[in-house]
Amino acid sequence: MAAKSSNNRVTTNTNPTSSKRNLSSSSLSPKPEDKKSKIFITPNRYSVLSTLNESNDNTQPNKTQTHTQNIPSKPPAVYIKGVRNFSSFTSNLMKIINTTEFICKSTPSYLIIQTHFFEHYRLLIKYLIENSLSFHTYQQYDKRSLRVVIRNLHPSTSTEDIITSLSELGHQVTHVHNIKRSSDKSPLPLFFVDLKKATNNMDLYKIEYLLHTKIVVEKPHPRKGPPQCHRCMSYGHTQSYCNHSPRCIRCGEEHRSEVCTMSPESPARRALCQEKCSVQNLQFNPTTLVADFEEAIHVGAKFVWPQMKIIGCRFHLTQSWWRHIQNFGLSIEYKDANSEIGQCLKWIFGLPLLNAEEVSESFIEDFMSVVPDDARLKKFCDYLCDNYIDETSKFNRKIWVSSSISSE
Repeated sequence: MAAKSSNNRVTTNTNPTSSKRNLSSSSLSPKPEDKKSKIFITPNRYSVLSTLNESNDNTQPNKTQTHTQNIPSKPPAVYIKGVRNFSSFTSNLMKIINTTEFICKSTPSYLIIQTHFFEHYRLLIKYLIENSLSFHTYQQYDKRSLRVVIRNLHPSTSTEDIITSLSELGHQVTHVHNIKRSSDKSPLPLFFVDLKKATNNMDLYKIEYLLHTKIVVEKPHPRKGPPQCHRCMSYGHTQSYCNHSPRCIRCGEEHRSEVCTMSPESPARRALCQEKCSVQNLQFNPTTLVADFEEAIHVGAKFVWPQMKIIGCRFHLTQSWWRHIQNFGLSIEYKDANSEIGQCLKWIFGLPLLNAEEVSESFIEDFMSVVPDDARLKKFCDYLCDNYIDETSKFNRKIWVSSSISSE
């Protein structure tokens, strides 16, 4: 028997043979005759949201248009150093710039001025130069060039030919120069190309052939750390837009580093470090440098501090040796406990524990006399001799042996 309640409008079934609860029409399975069509329609509970979205679209018709409009670029900010009387300085600016056309912000080091129009920006720069004020600024953003790297072109390729070939493809080239190796300044098959910003700049990366050469166009590696000005030696800007007093990187005096007459034998005084050390009444003249095996670091340190003692880092030394073992295809033998080649490679890592006078003799008599006949192992031994073992090697033995490595 089935009973109906008029109050709750809920139907109950008293049949003992039926223990299933009633399901809503949306969750019921289709009937057998409906399965023949293989298509059935279910009610959409979210249909109300579609009407809300349509109403929101109608109420905000201009929202997307604001994002597509071109926003004009503002002039770059100007960073002024040494302003002693702010009221007098701003009153002079008001004579050339309207009161509401520039904004000032003070920091511990600089007075930052932001103008709204390029005309006022140029007037401000002219005023600062005429009054010999110390300042720096930046290049206008939309005037900055796009730099790319072209690989695989022969180093002797004429820059005029590169400019002409790219101009024929519709690109406006402003400057091209060959990249040289930092160690010996030898030319590389790499070229920096600077171009004016245009709508077809991305097409440059699609070029595969140039001057009868298969090339690769790519972005340059990002710069590590902030840029350093080669005029005042400060960080955060470049010398092209710097009007600060020049500072020498060696003696710290107010002149350019390339005209310094200081003797190379004299201890260097870094420009930036000298200011900090003078406050503490200290002299910045380090005697020891612990560094990895980068030739540029060693050369630069010896140039600035000729009397400095350089100590090689043992971790970076063994890391470099292990990387070359992998490059020569000897990593499997090294990990094999029963391999004769692997045993010889493990002996190599004991060389830093010897004295400088014992390294060459031990390498020749104890190692080379028992080394197996393997072409890969011979290449690795040649690498060790050219860079670490010989008297004329790139890194002298006294840099990386145990007597030179501090245990502190």
